[in-house]
Amino acid sequence: VRQFQGDVVPITTSLGTPVVTQVETQALIDRVNAGMDDATGGVIRFTLRSVLPTITPGTPVTTSTDVGKVSGITPKADPGFESAILIGVIVKDQSLPFAGMAGGQYMLINYAWDRMSSWILTHEFGHNLGLLHANSATCTTALPIVCEQLEYGDYSSFMGNYLNGYVSQPYISRLSATELDKLRVLPANKRSFALESGTYNLSPVYSTSGDFPKVLYIPIANQY
Repeated sequence: VRQFQGDVVPITTSLGTPVVTQVETQALIDRVNAGMDDATGGVIRFTLRSVLPTITPGTPVTTSTDVGKVSGITPKADPGFESAILIGVIVKDQSLPFAGMAGGQYMLINYAWDRMSSWILTHEFGHNLGLLHANSATCTTALPIVCEQLEYGDYSSFMGNYLNGYVSQPYISRLSATELDKLRVLPANKRSFALESGTYNLSPVYSTSGDFPKVLYIPIANQY
């Protein structure tokens, strides 16, 4: 099991102070864990360590990096945890083009802080764990080949435009096989490499029957 800790800090801005309570924060983390149980079979878990006192910085907070700057905190995980993440929460600022932003050990939530925003927190935790946006490309089949790429075009992943992320009960979350492999969730026997031409059988990502791999890596030039 990969264990992660989270600290939450409310940040006062010119728009006011966000409502961040211990009870609702724990309910939000519990809901994220329910989704991660669904997506990873319980391999990834988040633990709320603390809700920190509200801070009032003298400079604007518009990125996740700013959370570290204005708080002066470098998150350090307790023994038994892989890493710690500091989550800054602000009153929703319509001028910012995102509901959440994350990277490294920091996150900024620009949204109402309650359990129903778990789809945002789940997505942003994905970034903290190294996942990118799950995009898609639809290409023409005749020359000249033209591809339409959508940054959030994967409708099966909560790192893309995942429709079921908005379902209230139960909270369902899903990832692609390559995302699960990047999170070190897939067993070694569930990945395969196409090192020569042939026919390869794959199992659906969340199937529980069959012994086929769930991800196939195909070598193209010097990468897979």
